[in-house]
Amino acid sequence: MKKDSEKNKLKTCSYLAGLTTLFQKRATRRNDSGYSLIEVLTVIGILAILGAIAAPNFISSLFEKRVSTAARDVLSAFEHARLSAVKDDHDVTVNFAYDSEQISLVNAGGSTIWAVRMPAGVDLQDLGLGDSVQFNGRGQPSTYGAVAVVNSDNDSVRREIELMLGGNARIQR
Repeated sequence: MKKDSEKNKLKTCSYLAGLTTLFQKRATRRNDSGYSLIEVLTVIGILAILGAIAAPNFISSLFEKRVSTAARDVLSAFEHARLSAVKDDHDVTVNFAYDSEQISLVNAGGSTIWAVRMPAGVDLQDLGLGDSVQFNGRGQPSTYGAVAVVNSDNDSVRREIELMLGGNARIQR
């Protein structure tokens, strides 16, 4: 009997020792998991610095893209008007509404066949072209000149769209 009680004591001791070891391992894992406050704040600081460096470049490229898109819209209006006039052998007029920043194409019957509004933050300026240009059935414009597309906040971002006497148009920086 004595041997049996000693065996039970040994089993109990080894069982308790195993539980103690298990709890110590779990406690150690809990203390080692996750990130410390200093590590998290360091990462946030690095991301804030990178954001501060990248933000001005991103904003200026956004203005550049808006102006470039608007310039392509004006160029497309000229090309569409010219091609429609030649295709249908009738006059097509390109109207510029500088105050509402809108361009529209009107056929000989007075119907609007195409219209586009400048994106937000982009202004349309007359550089000698006037309020309208009419393309005849041979694709020749009634006048020639240029229109500027400018960023409302910063005049340094601009494109000029030049309409030449032969009816061709091109974008200039």
